[in-house]
Amino acid sequence: MDSSILQNPSDPEATFRSKAGEEHRGYVANMEESVGENGSVITDYRFEQNTYSDSQFLADTLTAMEPAEEPVTIATDGAYPTPGNQKLAETRNVHIVSTNMPGKKANDFYAGFELSDDGKTIPACPGGIEPVSCGRPYKNGQMRVTFPSACCGNCPYREQCPAGRGKRISAFVLSLSSINRAKTQWMMSGEEGADYARFRNGVETLPSGLRRNYHTDKLPRGRLRGKLFFVFKIGALLAGCRFPDSISSGLYGR
Repeated sequence: MDSSILQNPSDPEATFRSKAGEEHRGYVANMEESVGENGSVITDYRFEQNTYSDSQFLADTLTAMEPAEEPVTIATDGAYPTPGNQKLAETRNVHIVSTNMPGKKANDFYAGFELSDDGKTIPACPGGIEPVSCGRPYKNGQMRVTFPSACCGNCPYREQCPAGRGKRISAFVLSLSSINRAKTQWMMSGEEGADYARFRNGVETLPSGLRRNYHTDKLPRGRLRGKLFFVFKIGALLAGCRFPDSISSGLYGR
């Protein structure tokens, strides 16, 4: 059945979503927390039907931003970054850090690919070979790429490369999301990634406090009433807490 089908006659705007093997009915809340040298504070929030995706929350935030003069880092869960959001972040001088990436690990080989400025082609493979052809990306973010087979035999990445070799060309389907995922994996595996992981842990503090101390999982039915009470919960949290310097910034969705 469609996710927007009526869940409860007393709450007609509530929607259904299955996430991480669990069923959820109702709404989804997202917060943005900004950090400075003296502490941190909630600077924005969103309250939507729970069919609203994490990546869309981030896209809305980036779209509303002006290009920053100094580089800005946004720490998020793994569901927020997408190739589209990464491109949008670059235009705002924003670096997205994701330290909790769900799903299957990407092939490290994909981290060596670079996309063209329009994000629709690749100039070369990690081995430096220019493609014979590069199809336009499908709706699912994949493209078919072909290379001359004569150049693939001695390639140092041959064991990692998923291309099927023919007499004249070697071809495979390249996923744009796999490139982004592999680059993030590579970055997070180093010392810089460990620092970001420690930074990211602080993001969990606010939603945890709201759920345990302010019972945001038990909001009244109805989108408008739920949003109003959620705002009151944030206000109560801000009024009753002093934020230490160790709290990090970022986005969090549930």
